[in-house]
Amino acid sequence: MRAFFFLLFLLSAFSCKDIERFRPDKEHPSLPKISSKGYNTAGAFFNDRTWRSHFYHNVPGPGAGSPYYIDAMQFFIHKDSVWMAISGEITENESYMLLFYMNEFDSSFTVRDIPKIKGKRSNLIDAKSLLIAGENNSLRDSIAFADSGKISINEASFGDESGVVSGTFEAIFFNDSVEYKVELGRFDFKVRGEHITNIDEIIERSDWSNYYELTRTSR
Repeated sequence: MRAFFFLLFLLSAFSCKDIERFRPDKEHPSLPKISSKGYNTAGAFFNDRTWRSHFYHNVPGPGAGSPYYIDAMQFFIHKDSVWMAISGEITENESYMLLFYMNEFDSSFTVRDIPKIKGKRSNLIDAKSLLIAGENNSLRDSIAFADSGKISINEASFGDESGVVSGTFEAIFFNDSVEYKVELGRFDFKVRGEHITNIDEIIERSDWSNYYELTRTSR
């Protein structure tokens, strides 16, 4: 299981291409405004600290100092279930991925199914939602489960080989005594076929030691 979540972070880091168009919220300017335009943004308050989707990075290694882009929104298929993942960070060394279980889909899910989730509203305690922490943070064992909360899909459309998914969320995540209160969450992303990944197929053909070496040497 831990290897599965590690792979999710890695796949996010080596995806690419779409450009973020940040439009600040008038009342909370550190967050993107609520929109349904495919601006490729997400944000929320994590215990009153700003968490934002991270598209722009500088990394050491080949081409050091040059920027690369990651796709902060992805869909992952794992064991005949579908998860919507949004990656973001509070600081450079404090990253978190939110995973929302899409209970009406299975491994046949494609980008053309995106419109089917429009209007979806789920209580997160029933949706098997998780908060997964990156490096150098205080979240014990790296995974926290939703104790309460909800997610609403306000827009989900498809056309010209891409779609738009946007919505809002809030939650309280617990891991032992650690509590993360997530408030005023919002997201707005373009989705293409390459944003849907079958994790099981990758695990079957992959050598985990190579993945570890790749991430270790690229930091």
